[in-house]
Amino acid sequence: MRKKGIEYLFLFLFVFISLFGCTMKKASNIDTLNEKTNNIVSKVSKLAPIDKVNVLTTKDTALIGVNLKENQIIGISNKKRLRQEIKEIVKNIDPQIKNVFISSDSNINLTIKNISKNIQKGKRVDLNWEIKNIVTKITPNI
Repeated sequence: MRKKGIEYLFLFLFVFISLFGCTMKKASNIDTLNEKTNNIVSKVSKLAPIDKVNVLTTKDTALIGVNLKENQIIGISNKKRLRQEIKEIVKNIDPQIKNVFISSDSNINLTIKNISKNIQKGKRVDLNWEIKNIVTKITPNI
């Protein structure tokens, strides 16, 4: 009888460690992703024409939604320079990111913001599908 109790104890400990060990690792990955995202938001927000920034990241892709400061008009050459600066910031923070998509479209920025909020609330989000869907809207179909 005592042997059976010890077997149940080990079984309980195995299940407990399996469940919470995975949860802790997953939480750690989420914390790292949040830290990376917050770092990108912080640095991109410091650029002169930027008012607000929303960011979604996966292992190798970053989606950046920016709102320019009110009455901020920038020319084509300045837009290219700004895009390049944002890409450099993102890749310096996380060299694994190969694809950086940037949009100043208010609808896309709102979508990025809503997805981020859902993730922070712990809602289930298929981030790869969401990013693919947004990227399809950003990139022109020729």
